[in-house]
Amino acid sequence: LWRIPVTVRFLNLLAEEYRRAKELQGALDFTDLQIKARDLLREHPEIRRLCQERYAYFMVDEFQDTNHLQLEFVRLLSRQERMERGRLFVVGDPKQSIYRFRGAQVEVVRQLAEELKVGNGRVLPLQENYRCHPVLIESINAICAPLFANGPIDYQPLVSGLTGEAGGEGSPRMHLLATAEEDRTQEAENLALFLRDVFAGTAFSTAEGGGKRPLRPGDVAILLRAMTHVGDYEAALHRWG
Repeated sequence: LWRIPVTVRFLNLLAEEYRRAKELQGALDFTDLQIKARDLLREHPEIRRLCQERYAYFMVDEFQDTNHLQLEFVRLLSRQERMERGRLFVVGDPKQSIYRFRGAQVEVVRQLAEELKVGNGRVLPLQENYRCHPVLIESINAICAPLFANGPIDYQPLVSGLTGEAGGEGSPRMHLLATAEEDRTQEAENLALFLRDVFAGTAFSTAEGGGKRPLRPGDVAILLRAMTHVGDYEAALHRWG
């Protein structure tokens, strides 16, 4: 704990040097631009009024990645005190807020939603999913609901907008291959062993020539988030045939 004051002092000195460097170069960073734009609207009513009259409606997408400064900026532009005119429309999913390291504050979503509920606005949950098969939606809800149970964000279960039943003809399947967190080598090993069993058996098949045949390696695609550990997967697949 004794290191905290030293760290804070160092960061304050660093911030001051950064401010001086920007001043010497006549430069502004993104935060500076936001603050100055906010101050311009807040401190100059005539400019704020001009912007409000020029733009009739405002739509903010990815609202979960905004912060209180940006919320204030939006309010100044949209004249939130006149929400009955429907000037402001925002879209956001708190579960997708991943930019806290860049200053995003997911609580602004809940804050604005609560204000809208007691005011003249409306909150419209978008829960229908038209991208995924119902069996995948069921799996997603089963996995995510407990993860969000004790968190600050309420989980709203997805509802499939597509037709289909789990276990029906052509229904997708989900298999979870549990590994230690970020252990890509073990994950690759588990996947290779799983595929070996798939190709050796008849539980999985694909349509061909009016009939069905067992799966072959050429029928399978492996989707990776990045190519960083692709060598681990290649080695495991070669090792297990």
